[in-house]
Amino acid sequence: MAIFIKVTIMFFVVALLSLAISATTITTITTTIVDENAKECAQSIDPMKQLDHCMKYISPKMSLMNAHDEHRIECCTQFKNIKKACRCKAIKEMVRQQQQGQMESDDRDQMVKDAMNIPSICRINMPEGQCDIQTFYF
Repeated sequence: MAIFIKVTIMFFVVALLSLAISATTITTITTTIVDENAKECAQSIDPMKQLDHCMKYISPKMSLMNAHDEHRIECCTQFKNIKKACRCKAIKEMVRQQQQGQMESDDRDQMVKDAMNIPSICRINMPEGQCDIQTFYF
């Protein structure tokens, strides 16, 4: 009977230790979802090179010059070459780069309006409707 009690107590101690160990062990599973389009767009868009005519088209200084229409036409050609999934990012990047210089509020508003109108002026489809650039530049 004494052996049975010792075995039972030992079993009880082992069970408690196992329970204590399992209670303090935490398993963390982290899932990372990578937006392939965002990664691809970040690497593939350089407005100063790929969209130089679009940059000139939305520039407040260019709107006063005769070359504005020429830049619009060339901008449409360049913008069509941007992958559909990257077009919103391209517009935002153009606006961001244009804003690096000093700009009056009215000029900035017109520049953003011109940038946002590129898809409709060029008759180019955008992914999931239009970009919300207003939240981007305020």
